[in-house]
Amino acid sequence: MNQIIGIIGIIEDNHNLTVFDIRLLDSHFGTEIYKIDTDKGEYIVKAMPSGMELSECEGLVTEYLAGKEIKTARLRRSRQGGFIVKASDRQITVQEFIKGRTYEVSTAPDWLMTKSAETLGKINAVLSEYDVKAMPYLLYFWHCICNYVPGELPNIPESYKPTAILIQKLLAWLYDNVDRLSNDLSSRKLNRHN
Repeated sequence: MNQIIGIIGIIEDNHNLTVFDIRLLDSHFGTEIYKIDTDKGEYIVKAMPSGMELSECEGLVTEYLAGKEIKTARLRRSRQGGFIVKASDRQITVQEFIKGRTYEVSTAPDWLMTKSAETLGKINAVLSEYDVKAMPYLLYFWHCICNYVPGELPNIPESYKPTAILIQKLLAWLYDNVDRLSNDLSSRKLNRHN
């Protein structure tokens, strides 16, 4: 029960959701899968051990597919902007819940088999246009924005370090000049209206 209360706290603190109900759907290899009812709808929550290697890629891919009008259960971004929330011993993802019917193996009707094949073909065609090479840079840039610490460079591959250093310099400059920029922009708006 304490674990469920902890998961509810992580969800509410990080996803701007109020949880009304939580139900364990499955548990295997240390991962628990819950269905939650919230003030903003129903979601599936995956709570995984902190030692499992997770990637933000799943969230980026589901957003990409949704943007190309492929029905998909998108991962919800946290208040920090990422898809994965890491707590002391858990990693949590919150994903849209899509109502539907599940079938036992080899029991789906023929029309559904045809529709499934068509949908998989559409997903394959859309993902063939996806720029996988850009993803690590996008993920790193997002990581820098969300986790900026002046003077620290995260542990990243050597090939990314020149870009990382430029981003760090830009962020440091913005960090040091945000008040001046804000004042300059405000005074320009005032001058335009006078």
